[in-house]
Amino acid sequence: MATTTLDRMAEGGIRDHLGGGFHRYSTDEKWLIPHFEKMLYDTALLVPAYLEAHVATRAGHYAQVVREACDWVLREMVTPAGGFASSQDADSEGEEGRFFVWTPEELANVLGAKRGAWAAAWFGVTDEGNFEHGRSALWTHEPAARVAERLRCDVGELATAMEEARRLLWEAREKRVHPGTDDKVLASWNGLMISALAQAFQVLGDARCLDAARRAARFVLSAMRQPDGRLFATARSVDGRVRAHLYAYFDDYACLIQALIDVYESDFDEAWLREALALEAIVTAEFEDGDKGGWFTTGKNHESLIARLKNPHDGALPSGNGVQTLNLLRLAEITGQGVLAQRAERAMLSLGAMVNLYPAAFSQLLLAVDFLAAGPRSRRCAGPSFRSASSFWRDRGRTRVSCPWSMGRLPAPVVLAPTSAGTTRAELQSTRARRWARPSARARLQRRQPGSDGLRSRRGTGPPRARPARSERRWSPFLAVPNPTVPRRPT
Repeated sequence: MATTTLDRMAEGGIRDHLGGGFHRYSTDEKWLIPHFEKMLYDTALLVPAYLEAHVATRAGHYAQVVREACDWVLREMVTPAGGFASSQDADSEGEEGRFFVWTPEELANVLGAKRGAWAAAWFGVTDEGNFEHGRSALWTHEPAARVAERLRCDVGELATAMEEARRLLWEAREKRVHPGTDDKVLASWNGLMISALAQAFQVLGDARCLDAARRAARFVLSAMRQPDGRLFATARSVDGRVRAHLYAYFDDYACLIQALIDVYESDFDEAWLREALALEAIVTAEFEDGDKGGWFTTGKNHESLIARLKNPHDGALPSGNGVQTLNLLRLAEITGQGVLAQRAERAMLSLGAMVNLYPAAFSQLLLAVDFLAAGPRSRRCAGPSFRSASSFWRDRGRTRVSCPWSMGRLPAPVVLAPTSAGTTRAELQSTRARRWARPSARARLQRRQPGSDGLRSRRGTGPPRARPARSERRWSPFLAVPNPTVPRRPT
């Protein structure tokens, strides 16, 4: 299901086939006609998804989607100060999508009659059009072999010609009136994009992605920082000067901490880790719910409200509560500070009843649950430098050096320490050997009995239980036995 959805999105008009990246959303079930606005956070969330697909399947077309999306960000969304702009408009010249759509005649004018006809068949451009005013959004829903058969040409020749056509069409499109760009820099969206670029570097080895991620992180940590270390939520350059304002919300901190951990796991510069820990301390002081666990959306220094709300479930963006829970577990794994893992566990337990009832609404939090239940796998390597140690795994197909995502076969967070011989050892520490006592954290989850409000781990304490019959099971992603409080999965 996951790869099918990713494939259809990559083939559809929701993807910008010439400039890279994705439009905001599709208006139909075929992913054909999008709302043509391009949002930073959409690309920031889709890049890791396609990276996961590439790592899991080794299919090169997923990596190509990532490269093109990152190229768009680096080319069009980086502000002069180094942060990332928020979005690009859907309309230009008074029409939505005018910049992105084509007619057969326009293709022929750029490519010539023969190659223009090939491009029309390849990208689904017709005389009637699939959009407005006889124009078509580009998409590649038809397999290359079938298009080549219709055109009576060799499929390899067609694919090569279309790669050249993409370049020529992009150059021609650059001469059109561009949609406007919202150059406002938002802390949370920049955090998501920094994470995506750092992960793209880890998988694909493109140093440009890491350079842009580090520059954006430095921008947010300097230009969007208050004197006491707290963050501003938004910034914009006016007449060459950056003006930042509005107290940052919880999601801003959570996404930026995640980004700093990802950058640290890319270049192993401990300065990023120190900044992440400093922001985590602010989150604890400003946003944490000391009574029930989890975090409020607004901090103690925001304006007084009738009630301080939490946003535990995912929406268009991942929940800050889910992001921060995984942040704490990752920081605990790297630093050995058990108190961080305890706060993460407390946040999970506070949301247990809702997660068991509506698991699909808590995907980000479930990543943290999976991380706590299974832990990252241990890998060890040694080399004369930080970079040589990390490239060891990449050169052997372990394309991610330090990603604690739910795919257990991916390597774990890296902890660097000098050896007595003067070299550097990259030790991927075993979860069970960490001093912050993960087994006791698991045990607290396991003590929650069926029917309680909390989560239960996959792994029980005592003799193994018999697996219940399929008809007896309830729909819950981490319950090994039937739970009477969870409704049956719809059939």
